[in-house]
Amino acid sequence: MKKLKIGWFIQNVNILSASARYRCFYPAIALSEKSFESVFFTREGEVIKALDDLDALVVVKRIDFATLSVVSEAYRLGKPVYLDICDDILAPGYRARPGPWRLAVFCACIPYLNALVVPSPMMANRLKEYMNEYSSGAVPVKVVRDVAETNATVKSAAKFMSSHSQKGRKKSAWARILSFILVTTKLKSQPLSTKELLTTLDAEESQPAPATPAKGRKKILWFGNYGSSHSNFGIVSLLSAVPALEAINRAIPLELVVVSNSKEIFDAVIGQLGIPATYHPWSFAAMTQALRSADVALLTSGNDKFSKIKSSNRALQALAAGVPVVATSNEALAELGDCIVLDDYDAGLRRYLGPEGAEHIKSDLEKYRAIAKRYSIETTQNEWASILKADFKKTKAALEGNTLIVLTKESAKHLNSEKLNHLIETEKDADFLLDTEFLNKNSSMLHVFLEREILPSVVTSGDLVRGAPSRLETARRLILSLNRTRVSATFAKEAESRGVEILDLNTYCIMKGGPAHNETTGIPSDNAPAQKWVFVTHQNTKGWILDAICREIGSRQPDPWKVVYNPPKLPESENYFFSHYSLYLKHWRKNKTDICGKKTFIWHTHPREDSPEEIQELVTAFNEATKIIFACSEHYRLWVERGMNPDKGALILGGADPELFKHHERKGKVVGLSSAFYQRKNPDLLYALVKQRPDWEFILLGRNWEQYRKFDELRNSPNFEYVTAPYSEYPEYYSRFDILLSASKIEGGPIPLLEAMMSNVVPVSSKTGFAPDLIRHGENGYLFDIDAAPADVVKLIELALDLKTDVRATVIDYSWNNFAKQILDLSR
Repeated sequence: MKKLKIGWFIQNVNILSASARYRCFYPAIALSEKSFESVFFTREGEVIKALDDLDALVVVKRIDFATLSVVSEAYRLGKPVYLDICDDILAPGYRARPGPWRLAVFCACIPYLNALVVPSPMMANRLKEYMNEYSSGAVPVKVVRDVAETNATVKSAAKFMSSHSQKGRKKSAWARILSFILVTTKLKSQPLSTKELLTTLDAEESQPAPATPAKGRKKILWFGNYGSSHSNFGIVSLLSAVPALEAINRAIPLELVVVSNSKEIFDAVIGQLGIPATYHPWSFAAMTQALRSADVALLTSGNDKFSKIKSSNRALQALAAGVPVVATSNEALAELGDCIVLDDYDAGLRRYLGPEGAEHIKSDLEKYRAIAKRYSIETTQNEWASILKADFKKTKAALEGNTLIVLTKESAKHLNSEKLNHLIETEKDADFLLDTEFLNKNSSMLHVFLEREILPSVVTSGDLVRGAPSRLETARRLILSLNRTRVSATFAKEAESRGVEILDLNTYCIMKGGPAHNETTGIPSDNAPAQKWVFVTHQNTKGWILDAICREIGSRQPDPWKVVYNPPKLPESENYFFSHYSLYLKHWRKNKTDICGKKTFIWHTHPREDSPEEIQELVTAFNEATKIIFACSEHYRLWVERGMNPDKGALILGGADPELFKHHERKGKVVGLSSAFYQRKNPDLLYALVKQRPDWEFILLGRNWEQYRKFDELRNSPNFEYVTAPYSEYPEYYSRFDILLSASKIEGGPIPLLEAMMSNVVPVSSKTGFAPDLIRHGENGYLFDIDAAPADVVKLIELALDLKTDVRATVIDYSWNNFAKQILDLSR
């Protein structure tokens, strides 16, 4: 079998580079065992010449004009392209270099990428924010976690690169001259050769474990990059742990060991504090020795935006070496929360250094070993192979295949003659496959095909199911009604296995079935605004809830309107509705003339972690808007406290469709959740409840929960069901719920809470978003504090299961009609 060839475009092929090891060499090693071959490039010209021979291209931690040139050429040739970013290199001031050009290149690369690849969900969210705010397009963001690095993984990387780096490569004259100078002058800065590195690692491993120093001081290890001008991570972050170190040193003599790359910074920050401390320049040998002799790894980090999304690789390296960890928390480290101590440096150090330290260390390392497979070469192999193989199939289909539209009896619910005509017009080269029951449901559909002179394939339901594999052989895209029928399930499963893009016919008809009521699609008149309302939303919300909300509002008023997706310049209008305040802020900063003298309405769901300067800018911008429409009273009060004029705010809680989400009788013990995965959704509470109450059935309706650190254990629980379904099927699942659990730590809504209550489901919710505005505790639901213990939530669910209230009746007025009317009334 021919191996698929992956090209890796990186800054330098250097085993000493951590980002090269974690994000390039280890994935390449993993893929080499899955019928993939890797080739490495550092120069633009080299990779462009080789593109014809490559099956895919991965660019690792570089965003420059060479990257743009390479990815655009790869795209032109039909090659899958990925950009792997392990740090927030788009942050202002990154490495003291001007940032705007890098952000511009990032946005320019987006149309050519199959996906962005990152080491943590938090980093994924950060890149999504950049795309939302600065890019007119968006791509999927895939999470491939860092490997837990050990001497064994470093040695494997060194051997692997030794066998690959010389393939087909000749040193330039300058490279040969430089090598001669380095050898003859024996410069101390010369990096180790692969042979020397392997010899060093072998020697360290053969050494016996270091004896405890005679003076008996416990060794506290900190290691990592010394820091940077754009962030407060690095050695300086140790200052946050100084009070704990000083207090513990008085009771338990200790020594702080720092392995880093700046003795000057160490002397300036740590050397003057009076804590016993030693410094070792970073090297593999120094790290090996330090980990072998450490009692605890104290891994402090900064508290700014850049630091909060750094990966967990330092903690993983320590744990893999058998060293317990006390660290500054961030999103990536939260995944290790059961086996390390976060933020409480004093308690953490005493836990591991105190009288019962050995027991705690044994217990926490056992917890780490139970989840260590997540950070293994094998997991990296499976994650990357899954990404690549799916896109190989999609790319092949896109180059060679067509669109297949399957129409069954379920399709008749979403189609009429007008929409079918528009579907045929939109998908000019599509193949149509019809079930006889589709024609039986509406015979007028056959006349559409006759008038269009299109000859579809017509088969029975049984033949439709049996023929799915053969019909999808040449398809690049499949459009059908996604539901729980046998036909739909068979086609969807077969398409997914082949990497064929799947579109739900219902969603497609909503989004592309022709203009909605009074929606403007033509060219504006010179005499007057083309529309009364313009709704502004992000490109990656197209077809999702924010896009749908804009359309719900627009279609419920008599004047011309239009939805636009974050354009550089806004079309002319009397009223502008921004679905997120970042969109308003962008145009307020750059294009004030577009909105000057117009009415501007900003929908605010929940705040981000903004700096004091950003908050002040937002207050100023909000006070210049017509109205800020808050989804809950909690955030309305917050912005008034921050300085927003109270008259600029309006409270409108959201809506649901009472015709879609209908009343059902509660009759069991089914606890439902409806949510995409984010760490702020408090997944650990769900996990605890599933384990504590095996007699309850839990249904999680959502997406991206595979990113949760305990997802495998959760999915294997017999009382737990995970469902990813199209939005059109949500009412069906809500009709199975007795309880809707909403456990988020911060929310603007959530809208699913209102949808579930409209379906007569009893809500048990954290006190965030509009939950306190909708729920009357003990009457139509129950509320709990965001940090409530699982046992307290269990008690509330038990009460909710006995509640007899008609919950739907308490929220029936919160329809989309009323929601839209309240917003439209603000402009009058």
